[in-house]
Amino acid sequence: MTPNATDAVSLLAALLGQPAERQRLIVRYLRGDMEPSLLAAFEEQLLDDAALLDEVETEKVLRQGLRESPQALTAKTSSRWWLPLSFAAGCLLGALLITSLRSPPLTLPLAQRVAVAQLPATRGDEIPAEAELTIAAGTQQLVLRIPATNEPGPFRLRIRADETLLGAFDGLRPDDSGRFDVLVALPASNTTQLTVELEAWRDDAWRQRPTRTLLVRTVSAPPMNSTH
Repeated sequence: MTPNATDAVSLLAALLGQPAERQRLIVRYLRGDMEPSLLAAFEEQLLDDAALLDEVETEKVLRQGLRESPQALTAKTSSRWWLPLSFAAGCLLGALLITSLRSPPLTLPLAQRVAVAQLPATRGDEIPAEAELTIAAGTQQLVLRIPATNEPGPFRLRIRADETLLGAFDGLRPDDSGRFDVLVALPASNTTQLTVELEAWRDDAWRQRPTRTLLVRTVSAPPMNSTH
């Protein structure tokens, strides 16, 4: 299927439910490097989500403050937010402040149902080694972060679990970091072997690129460490 507004909204909801991914989205938005479909979904969310809008405004002020003196930053923000003294001394990162301002009860339930997997980059036509991911029981969806090849594209993806097609994405373009973020629903299984098939449009034809595999293991308790 071609990426549409529904796909982008689902992906956005999954990423916003993860505190680290939420922060990454905010930074990408302020840098202006979101792909159009995700950007449209993000800006639509800003209209209805006062907490997200507040986080974006806070991050914007913090980023501006890093280019100015600490005193100027404090003066700008004192009317809306209390900033720790350590920040005025230049010792507190903006990401830590954003985390402290966020309301955990709104994000934790979704974060427990969604996992994020970054697949390793490869060179040329090198065959990628199988990646592994350990997730907690109850995880229902997976955001796959897939590196693109060094080609103009467009690209298309097919993600399968055995013979079951979990997702088909056509007309994809990588983001500024050179990868695709796609959302798939996970089968109810303790062990799932995912196959990621990537094709690139080149010389007026679809060209198959090395297939990737990801072994997803489910554990009964949240994992202490996971390997991507």
